[in-house]
Amino acid sequence: VSYCNDYLLEVTGRKRHEVIGKNWFELFIPEPETVRQLFNQTMQNGQISHHYENEILTRDGSRRLVAWNNTANRDASGVITGTTSIGSDITDQYNSRLELEQSQRTLRTLLDANPESLCLLDRSGTVLSANRTCAQRFNKGVDQLLGSDIFSFASAETAQMRRAKVEEVF
Repeated sequence: VSYCNDYLLEVTGRKRHEVIGKNWFELFIPEPETVRQLFNQTMQNGQISHHYENEILTRDGSRRLVAWNNTANRDASGVITGTTSIGSDITDQYNSRLELEQSQRTLRTLLDANPESLCLLDRSGTVLSANRTCAQRFNKGVDQLLGSDIFSFASAETAQMRRAKVEEVF
């Protein structure tokens, strides 16, 4: 490592003197040999991955997921001599995405386990979410219901009554 910015130091909990001049792989990479081999192959074939994500180790041993933007450093003859990399810590975003996906799976399981027809509508009657029971009631798949006008599946008289009920909620 020949240079590091304050952000890297903040994310990793390290001091500049602990980083400059040290081996990146040994200091920051959880499984250094695998990543080192990949890096060396990349350097040898002359093509680097411009965007890459990997975990790095902090001073206390915890891991942070970083999205990297990489640029090759070349000598006067065009041979790659190293990289300049700018990283963004995306650990919290990644964990939030995983939590959201789990929450969506849980919600889907709860909706589909209910034997009653359940659907979530916006004010105009557009289906935002529905369970399988509701979809089966309309002889549709859940995906076919999403985004559709729930009132279009009813007679004009029934649709008018149901619109009035939806308006009461909003």
